[in-house]
Amino acid sequence: QIHPDGVCDYGERFVTEEPEEPEEPEEPTGPVMLDPGLHRLSGGALGLSDTSRIGTAVALSRTFFPDPVDEVIVATAATYPDALAAAPLGGLLGVPTLLVAPDHVPDVVVEELARLDPSRITILGGTDAIGLGVEVTLRELVEPGTVDRIAGATRYDTAAKLADAYAELAPVTTVYLASGEGFADSLAGGP
Repeated sequence: QIHPDGVCDYGERFVTEEPEEPEEPEEPTGPVMLDPGLHRLSGGALGLSDTSRIGTAVALSRTFFPDPVDEVIVATAATYPDALAAAPLGGLLGVPTLLVAPDHVPDVVVEELARLDPSRITILGGTDAIGLGVEVTLRELVEPGTVDRIAGATRYDTAAKLADAYAELAPVTTVYLASGEGFADSLAGGP
């Protein structure tokens, strides 16, 4: 059985700060609104999100990476496979994953990259997933740092190349395989 120290729901509302506990808290039976932008779920879990997946990725970055970082992973917001494949790498490296549109870098991501001040950006996915114009913009934002792209012909190739690129960071003793046709199994099996 799982006994986590805490649970965070990346869903309905954005967490701005930890709420103060009442002196004798009542155990909620479902979502409970605490104030605008923050909610507590049953069991004491906090909700965290924004109005879009791009905004939620930025909210996660701001929450869990309050200081500048050396590297940022960038994936497309249009589909899930590359971002999902990035999750274990982000966890291993201790870096955020930000999402962009296939054809531009949203202002909120430009602002977050300026705040994070990385010296390296790793783009996941080919030019159909994240266009060359986006890569050029990212190069300008990280200058004089580097921008690398890990891409394969398919989502499966990209995930395999990603695993190969970072294999030296941690020994791999077991590999878990999940369908690339839906996100549920991969998400449930991820770190």
